[in-house]
Amino acid sequence: ATKYFQMLTGGNFIAIKMKSNMISLITATDEQFSLAELSKGTSEQLYVAFRIAFAQVLADMIEFPIIIDDGFVNFDAQRLGRMHGLMHELSINQQVIYFTSNPVVLTDFTTPQIVTL
Repeated sequence: ATKYFQMLTGGNFIAIKMKSNMISLITATDEQFSLAELSKGTSEQLYVAFRIAFAQVLADMIEFPIIIDDGFVNFDAQRLGRMHGLMHELSINQQVIYFTSNPVVLTDFTTPQIVTL
């Protein structure tokens, strides 16, 4: 999860620490934040990082696609771009199915990768 969170935040956060039912997030400048102190976008990036990490652990045991249904509505353009980059990376070894009504996606993927329903 730390690897994915670091990627999604552009290196702004470098560690996730868990202590006695508390999660602390450490920045590149060694600042520490609790979950309650994160913005909505950053907290959603953390949630996505945990979900992807969990899926990758399971992928070692069973093959299944990652299915995302408009999961990034609170991401700004920069966050969305990093997420799309991560999706490209994940798709090398695992099928990624991404549903969205956001037209920005059309610029981040190639024509063969897009199916319009």
